[in-house]
Amino acid sequence: MNGPVNPDPRLAPLPADANPDLKDSFENSLRHLGFIPNSMLIMQRKPKLVKAFSQLSAAVWEYRTSPLNTEAERVALDFAIAAASQPNAVTDELFAEMERHWSANQIVEIAAVVALFGFLNRFNDTMATPLEAEPTEVGEKFLASHGWSVGRHRR
Repeated sequence: MNGPVNPDPRLAPLPADANPDLKDSFENSLRHLGFIPNSMLIMQRKPKLVKAFSQLSAAVWEYRTSPLNTEAERVALDFAIAAASQPNAVTDELFAEMERHWSANQIVEIAAVVALFGFLNRFNDTMATPLEAEPTEVGEKFLASHGWSVGRHRR
């Protein structure tokens, strides 16, 4: 249970123009999502976090079909999706495919990135980051019938 709805974030998102060095990162979000996530607007207090998050996000949007990705990268992203969805969704077969393309050290790094996104989920829950209108609408349209609720992330 998410607890009581808290309409005010614990740290307010800063305006998108608060840090001109982040303009490219925010434009990438606008291009891919159609909005700038409030988590990034809160995170801009630490610009390096926003830049790293933006670069990582931009690289994965169209990984299965993009000619920019190698087969090794596609396998790594399949691994990441499985690990992020449910850790035991990483099968022995998928792990063996990872080992065909990646060293043990690289597999550890990839798993660490997956954990970073788990961090972001916990960060946003802890900070009661308001969910933007667009993802709220998608959640209500596709997930509400399965028990999803915006909860404490309502604006």
